[in-house]
Parts: sequence; structure tokens; C-alpha cells
Amino acid sequence: WHGTGKNQRYLATTIGRKTYYLHQLVWLYHHGAIPPMLDHINRDPRDCRIENLRVCNNAQNQYNIAKRRHNTSGFKGVVFHPNCPRKPWQAKIVIRGRVKSLGYFPTKEQAAEAYAKGAELYAGEFASSL
Repeated sequence: WHGTGKNQRYLATTIGRKTYYLHQLVWLYHHGAIPPMLDHINRDPRDCRIENLRVCNNAQNQYNIAKRRHNTSGFKGVVFHPNCPRKPWQAKIVIRGRVKSLGYFPTKEQAAEAYAKGAELYAGEFASSL
């Protein structure tokens, strides 16, 4: 096994010139086939317990990502607009590759709440507001 991917976080091995990730082989062992895409529920690519894996599509996988490192609001999906003094905090979410505004709010906490509700509505079990 060797680390691969960003920060060497995914464990992989090569079998007959083909690279397999540990989470793919765990899924194969339990279910008999490797699906096109798997999601780590807790977002830890080294946690390959079967109960932490689920089949997903690309959009669902994108919903379950953490907030970006350069995030300044402290909340996923919340951005500050200094030119809007009454309601400077915007909640937004990406749906099918398009950014959808969930509204403008006086506090970042209210915007974060709107994002969490929007994520639950659009992403269901894949929603992550962390």
C-alpha cells in the first residue's frame, strides 16, 4: 500500500498493472463489484470501514466536501459582501454545476442556517455544512 492523491491521504495498491484504492477493494469484498464512485461519509479517505462508505455520483460527492481553507466566514457556503451593509452575508450552494443564491442575511449565522437548510433540501443525506 502507498499513499496517493492530495497529501497522500488515499491508500492504493497495484494489482496486474491496475491501481486500486483501499476503499474500492473494501467495497468489492463486501458487495462483489466496484461502483463508479464511492464517498467517505466522514470525509476521511483513510477511514475505509464499510459503514463509512456509500455509493454516490459526482454531484453527491461534491456536496460532502469540507469548507474551503481560505473561507473567511467560518461557515461553508457563506460569503461576505461589504457593499451590502444591511444584509452583507450571502448563503449560496452549487446545484448541478450552477451557483444558486439562498439569500442575503444580516448575520453570518443566519446565512449558515440558510445554507444548512438548502444543503439538506438539495443534497439530502450527502449534505454537509461543516
